Amino acid sequence: MKRFMLSVVCFIICICNLSIVLAGTTFEDLANTKYENAVGALAEENVINGMPDGSYDAYSNVTRAQLAKMLVEALDLKQGSSNVSFSDVESHWAIDYIKTASANKIVNGYQDGTFRPEANVTYAEAVTMIMRAIGKDVGINTDTNWYDNYMNEASKNNLLTNITEVEAEENLNRGDTALLIYNMLNLPKEEISNDEFTLSFLKLENKKENIVYSPLSIKYALNMLNEGAEGETKAEIEKNFKIVEFVSVG
Repeated sequence: MKRFMLSVVCFIICICNLSIVLAGTTFEDLANTKYENAVGALAEENVINGMPDGSYDAYSNVTRAQLAKMLVEALDLKQGSSNVSFSDVESHWAIDYIKTASANKIVNGYQDGTFRPEANVTYAEAVTMIMRAIGKDVGINTDTNWYDNYMNEASKNNLLTNITEVEAEENLNRGDTALLIYNMLNLPKEEISNDEFTLSFLKLENKKENIVYSPLSIKYALNMLNEGAEGETKAEIEKNFKIVEFVSVG
C-alpha cells in the first residue's frame, strides 16, 4: 500500500483541473437536463462517448457489452489474460472488457454459457453489476424477484440518486447509465473494494469556492504524482485547500 502526500495530490488537482463535479464535455441535447453534469464529467474522462453527430442520445438503450466496457473504464480495471470464457463473445469487440468485468466478479453469464453481449441491459442487471463492483454482492432474492436485494441495497446507498421511476425489469437508457456510474464513483465511502481491486476515494474542498473534487480526477492524474509541489506552490496549495476525506491505496 502507498499513501500519497496531500500536497502532491493537491498539486495534481490544481494543474489538471479534472474535477468530475466541474469539468465536462458538453452535449447540446443534454443542456439543462438532469443528465448534463454526469454525462459531461464521464465523457471528459473517456468513460462514455457521444454519438457521431455530437449528441448523446440519452434515451437509447444500453447493451450488456457496453455497460461492461463503461464499468471497466470507470473503475480503471487492468485488462489482462483471463480464463473466463463465454461461448458468444470470442469475436465480439468487447471481449476484453467482458472478460475483465467477469474476472472481477462484476458480471455473470447465463446457464447456457453465453453472455449475450448485444442484449439490452435492464435496470436490475445494471444495479446488480454496480453493487458487485463496489463489494456489495448481497445475493439474489429467492422469495420474490431475484433482484430485490440489489435494488434495495442500491437505494440505501444512494446509487439511484436523480434516477426517477425506476422499473427494474425495463431496459436501462444511456442517461440513467451515466447517473448510475456517476453516483457509484461519488459514493461517500472511505474505501470500496472486492477481492480483486480497491477503489480509493479522495475529496478536497477549495476553501474559497467550496468546491469538492472527486476521486475520478485523481485516477487520470496519477502519472503526475512524481512531479510534487515545492516552495511557494506548496504553500499556496496548503493555503487554499483543506482535506475532507483521504484514503489512497495503490
